[in-house]
Amino acid sequence: MKKLIRFLGFVVLFVIVIFAMLPKKNLYYYAESLMQPHEIIISDETFHDYGLWASITQGTAYVKGIPVAQISKATLIPAFLYNSLEFSDVSVAKSMQQFLPGNIESLSIKGTAFYPI
Repeated sequence: MKKLIRFLGFVVLFVIVIFAMLPKKNLYYYAESLMQPHEIIISDETFHDYGLWASITQGTAYVKGIPVAQISKATLIPAFLYNSLEFSDVSVAKSMQQFLPGNIESLSIKGTAFYPI
């Protein structure tokens, strides 16, 4: 029983270390390159890697060269079975307020292996 607990502890530690070492910055820039053909660009952002999650602050979203929104903070949690992207305090540009609400307090996108997007 003691060996089983030790083994499970090592497995959990191994998984945490793998998640902490994921190249989150490369994942973010890859996602930006996928949005570029659709002319969706996020610029002037600051990227922070916190080990198990990443945060993007003070970004401006452009669609076809038109400023659409000012993103105060976005949090990315990449994992194999659970992925999460949460935006907070998003200010929509005046030109887009007829299509979207003026201020979005929070927006959450989550995907799991059991409930995919």
